[in-house]
Amino acid sequence: MGARYSLGVAAVVVIVLCAAHYRHVWGLGFLGHDTLPIVVSSVVESPGDVVRVLSEPHVGAPFWSLFYRPLLKLSYSLDHALYGFDARGYHVTSAVLLAVLSGLVFALARRLAGPGRPVAAWVALLVFLLHPVHAEVLPALERRGEVLCGVFLLLALLVQLSPRTLSLRRPALGPALLTLAAIASKETAIVLPALVAAAVWLWSPRATARERRVHGAVAALGPAAAVGVAAAVRLAVLGALGGHDTAGLSSLASSGEIAGLLLFPQPVLSASVWIPWLPLVAVSALAVVGFTGTRTRPADPVLRADLRAAAFGAVFTLILIAIHAYTGKTSRWYLLLPAIGWALLLGPAADALWNAMRTSGGLWRVAAAVGLLALSLFSAAHARLSPVLHTYQEWPLAARSRDAYLEAIDERVRSTPRGRILVLEPFPNWVRFDREEYARRPTVHTAAILRRDSLEAWLRIAFPDKNVRVRRRRDGPFESDPDVLLIVTDRRAVRLR
Repeated sequence: MGARYSLGVAAVVVIVLCAAHYRHVWGLGFLGHDTLPIVVSSVVESPGDVVRVLSEPHVGAPFWSLFYRPLLKLSYSLDHALYGFDARGYHVTSAVLLAVLSGLVFALARRLAGPGRPVAAWVALLVFLLHPVHAEVLPALERRGEVLCGVFLLLALLVQLSPRTLSLRRPALGPALLTLAAIASKETAIVLPALVAAAVWLWSPRATARERRVHGAVAALGPAAAVGVAAAVRLAVLGALGGHDTAGLSSLASSGEIAGLLLFPQPVLSASVWIPWLPLVAVSALAVVGFTGTRTRPADPVLRADLRAAAFGAVFTLILIAIHAYTGKTSRWYLLLPAIGWALLLGPAADALWNAMRTSGGLWRVAAAVGLLALSLFSAAHARLSPVLHTYQEWPLAARSRDAYLEAIDERVRSTPRGRILVLEPFPNWVRFDREEYARRPTVHTAAILRRDSLEAWLRIAFPDKNVRVRRRRDGPFESDPDVLLIVTDRRAVRLR
């Protein structure tokens, strides 16, 4: 009954917080540079369209993409089948996926910490759901891949860590298939073989350290084979492995910058006099508790379980930071998956400090209390900047700018005959902000609005009977075509005032 009650309460908390996240998102429509091109190229009206969606790049014809994410595209196909081009339905799907991912964070934290350890699971759930990174991810439907990939990634780990799968002496099929699904959502999931190997090595029921290492290596063979299959399919579809042209080992040097963004996603955190010290105090206290506890109480199963779970959370975080650093991109919405690892680290760390404070005395209790206080204050500082508790103005401004621009285009296009060249005002591209203001208040850094492809995709939805081409001013000179309405435009930034 206790476990069922805990799960029921967790479900209620997840639903409430996910609804709070989306309370300002429902009416924002299609935001993000790639959102409309993805939606338009994902439309399925016949069985042949399903084959097309599965055999073309992520942003399909006539647009362009470096990536292959067929399962993610099919999620937009399903949205279109259910809701047409009503963006509110697409946001409902994203909200459901966020709720599922949050529940999986709770479930995996429970599995890692062991039965009867509610503190670890609850802290992990709240740290993840109240991280400020959600402000960068949720309003832009094109970023759903972060959430969908996380769902299958955590499912793969949960299946791999089930007692039945851990008892196998061969690679399991379930984690391999879930790895394929995760990679088909976003290629970040190529890290799953490493995560599976680390998890099995830490939780293997085998007796010796060597047997546990071998067990981890064997278990990782299934996800590794799935990565190979995904790479072969990707090569066949794209003609190359694709990805960012900035990717490379030299980009790993940016790992520290990404870790800094994970810890201090808003400058108001790092600019504070006392907040940057809190993680150091908490880690130091955990080190004191762990070192002292393993020396004085080496057989304590609770402490050992917490330290093992915290170690896996740290490995998870570092691997996800490294793979994102490898791409050469530090886009802030990439922090969603590392934020899961951060939550899986803080959950058991808080549990270890809580138990040490309750069951110990002397210096150990003081260190645990100080560490728990530092951890609580740092997490509260993060939560205060979460979209649940803070209203960000950048996305509503982006939506208003998009609506005003598209309404003006709609009126002009309807009154312009075919074969004419229509020169438009520059379209709103990003929400920019004043650097001085940026240092004083929380800000969304990646509020994307429109680009040329998204403008052309919108025109295909709004004017299905017109053959429209969108070109940049610098692409001229232009020649008219009696069957084509040619729109010439450029981009501009929108400033938050």
